[in-house]
Amino acid sequence: RYKMSKQIINPNDVKKLYNGMENIWPIDDKWYQYTYKRIQGYLKFWESKLAFNESTLILNAGSGGNTYEIKGTHTHLDISEKHLEGIKDAIIASIEDIPIQDNYFDVCICVGSVINYCNAVSAISEFNRILKKGGYLILDFDQSRNYEFVGTDTYNSNLDIIETFNSGYVDKIWVYSEKYIANTLQHYKFSIINKEYYHTMSSLMYRWVHDEQKAAKYVNFDKLIKWIPHIRKISNNIILIAKKI
Repeated sequence: RYKMSKQIINPNDVKKLYNGMENIWPIDDKWYQYTYKRIQGYLKFWESKLAFNESTLILNAGSGGNTYEIKGTHTHLDISEKHLEGIKDAIIASIEDIPIQDNYFDVCICVGSVINYCNAVSAISEFNRILKKGGYLILDFDQSRNYEFVGTDTYNSNLDIIETFNSGYVDKIWVYSEKYIANTLQHYKFSIINKEYYHTMSSLMYRWVHDEQKAAKYVNFDKLIKWIPHIRKISNNIILIAKKI
């Protein structure tokens, strides 16, 4: 699924890729369906815990038109216009340069590894700017401490560009270390209050079987591995919630 690439990521290529997709979360793709369900479950938990309601102002950054069934007044922002067709007041823009006034939103949702297509520092700076003090950022990203990268320079590196497959399409993304994202969040006055790791055993199995669908059969081991120190932190994805302080 992955190999190292030293090429840059062109936003126009990202836009073309997603405009060409019929479905960002294909129902016949076990890997991405599990990813979607983990994201949605995490969002639902924090929706309940923080008592989101219909007046909660949410920036859904890189949404692809998805609300994940989360309560709130969603402003959809995406680089791809195709998946925002018919959505009122949708914004076509990059998360690195958000055309919204300062201190406006209560919550920013940036999931589905959207930040992996961008300069994470620029994006997190923008999330800080558009969120109210005390607002929440829910962020999901592909990390570099991943079984697939063991034995390579990419493993646990602060940042690197790798080549991957996305629902059958060839793709390039940044991968970031957990420490790099945590330090960037801290610099921009965010305090992480919770995080979860997922696609743990599935990423290890992919290293051996080289087939996403076969590797995805092992996703249920996430429930067990989350109780094992150190090992649980080696995963494909991290999802977290941080508060602007």
